[in-house]
Amino acid sequence: GATGAAGAGGTVAYWASIWDTTTQTVASTTTAYTIGLNNLDPNSSGITLVGGSRITFSNAGTYAIEFSVQLTNADSQVQYANIWIRKNGSDIADSASQAAIISKQGSVPGSYIMTVAYALQLNAADYIEFAWNATNTLVKIETLVAGTSPTRPETPGVIVTVQQVTYTRSEEHTSEPS
Repeated sequence: GATGAAGAGGTVAYWASIWDTTTQTVASTTTAYTIGLNNLDPNSSGITLVGGSRITFSNAGTYAIEFSVQLTNADSQVQYANIWIRKNGSDIADSASQAAIISKQGSVPGSYIMTVAYALQLNAADYIEFAWNATNTLVKIETLVAGTSPTRPETPGVIVTVQQVTYTRSEEHTSEPS
């Protein structure tokens, strides 16, 4: 409580901020690719980045997971990208999202930022990864360089945030409406 020590589900929760600063491509439109991640905020707690793609959880709980992906399309037609989540190497049913990326305008690729939020109950030692595919090899997950006029930071191709919601979940029973 407000005057006692923080207990389970108290104010100390696990979190991570993860991102990628490379450009990622697809070599085939019929293959699923794992999305790479190359940076973990050193202040992250209870969540690690393993092998350049696996977000690994040290503690069981329910986690809010959000990602944004900077997609670009150098084709002269609208193209599509699908991104979904995998848990311990297996696709999670109904987790895919699809983005339509506009065509290039002159020599400037079309772009789209896909942002999706999930809530997942995870066990200690579980890991998640993101997978993707695209309808054309000219679609990329692209990191955009820092700007100079005006000065602005680099745009990572992928940004992922993870926040623990609860330590445990109560089982609620509901009855079917009559």
